[in-house]
Amino acid sequence: DKIENASNLVFRSKPGKFSIFDYVNDTIQLKSAPTAMANFMGRLYLFDKENTYKVNQESLVIEDIFEGIGCSSQASVIVTEYGMFYGDDNGAYMHNGTTPNKISNTIFRGGNISGTSSFAGTDNINDVSWDAVTIASKKAVPIVTFDSGMQSVLFLIRYYDTDANKQGIKKYYLWSYNIPKRRWDLWELNENVNIGNPFIGEKGRV
Repeated sequence: DKIENASNLVFRSKPGKFSIFDYVNDTIQLKSAPTAMANFMGRLYLFDKENTYKVNQESLVIEDIFEGIGCSSQASVIVTEYGMFYGDDNGAYMHNGTTPNKISNTIFRGGNISGTSSFAGTDNINDVSWDAVTIASKKAVPIVTFDSGMQSVLFLIRYYDTDANKQGIKKYYLWSYNIPKRRWDLWELNENVNIGNPFIGEKGRV
């Protein structure tokens, strides 16, 4: 409240004093408002809609900026023993500690970008490619979690469709990325229900 516009700033509290801040010195300024943060391989990663920032949390120095690769929300990033995975409107990414790599090229576009065409050669699944879903869902936020048993990162997506009576319905899908096989699978989850954010429970169950 002592700074007129702090929307682009990230503050670090004093060690062991989580409500005390030196807001003049312990501050990082980003290009735009941050959307998420994660601790990965000894560095703090900050995200906005368009960029990934690698930060030394001791010196608060931005060591690297990966432009054009953002993260939609705090629910759109997860750190695993295989790497850090996150997503935005433009795709899904895997960060290995050095650079982020786009892993969603094979599912990025499936056909007609209006979302009305069949997908992947089937007649009963509409185009739920990454690009089509973000357009149809008005920039839907991907929710990311990890299934350790299957070694798969799960991207929960929301898709708006119409039924036979042209009534709007909301469907949920999971794009599952198997890390060892580098393979994508599409799971139909449910429709016309409200799905909350997934969480990892006992024995790694999602």
